[in-house]
Amino acid sequence: MFRRVGAAVAPGPANPAVAGVPAAGGESYKAGKLLKGKNYRVKGANASFTLPTGFTAREGEHEGQAGIIISQKRNPVGLVVIIPKLLSAQESQQRVSSLLQAAAKDLVGDTPVQTVVKPQDFQLKKHDAGSLELAGQQNGQRLRAKIGGIRIERWGAVFVAIYPEAEAATYASVFDTIFTSFQAKPPKENRRLAGQIAGCWEKVSSSGGGSGNAYSETRYNFGRDGSYSYQHMTSVSVPNGGGGSSTSAESGTFAAFGNDVTTTDSRSGESSNFSVRLQRGFLLINGNRYTPCS
Repeated sequence: MFRRVGAAVAPGPANPAVAGVPAAGGESYKAGKLLKGKNYRVKGANASFTLPTGFTAREGEHEGQAGIIISQKRNPVGLVVIIPKLLSAQESQQRVSSLLQAAAKDLVGDTPVQTVVKPQDFQLKKHDAGSLELAGQQNGQRLRAKIGGIRIERWGAVFVAIYPEAEAATYASVFDTIFTSFQAKPPKENRRLAGQIAGCWEKVSSSGGGSGNAYSETRYNFGRDGSYSYQHMTSVSVPNGGGGSSTSAESGTFAAFGNDVTTTDSRSGESSNFSVRLQRGFLLINGNRYTPCS
């Protein structure tokens, strides 16, 4: 349901709007424009929430996934992140608490943590929701993380607050205010986008040198009837005739919601979600550029 959204909060007044908040694994959130008012349009969905006094909300991106980053105007030692997500058919049937446990594993990686509040399910404004709370230590600093999730039809949003343990009173309250006040109208099926991406798209890469050559090719084919197929092939060759190759493929149906596409494999029944955007004749899939098939 939710991709990795965690961040290691460094002490000091580093402004995520300027430099990005350092994330686990050395990555960072890329903060965008300042959001004003109470209504925000994120990934095709209209959302609103109460922004506590003294905090700002900005567009943000982490690992190619858009969301909202909320931090203090002064001395932002912690942050709250809202990541919207189109759900797969399977995820739309699972308990939110189960989805959050998977998200928490992605968040902390191999870092030892303690569960402060066990995963729990409840109703929030007549929608399925859940939350949990963790504590741990990173770079010699005690940290807390509150994680919440809400599911609205085939759409969901995860909320993550990460802050120094000494700031728990402030950030726990801020998280609760944002989470419990959150409302959203999920995006409708985007038939126009589905028609625009119809066709075959490919991404090819190759490299070579004295130690050998490598080649990979990925193809998506989206049909106007809602069908899709996916093929991925890699090959490696080395001097003296060594090397190998591998292929994978799937096919089924797809649909577009907002700026996201969900695919369902007809054989396994599994679903996948990714963002798409047309740009100057190219198709960006999760930020990766695909060209029309040759």
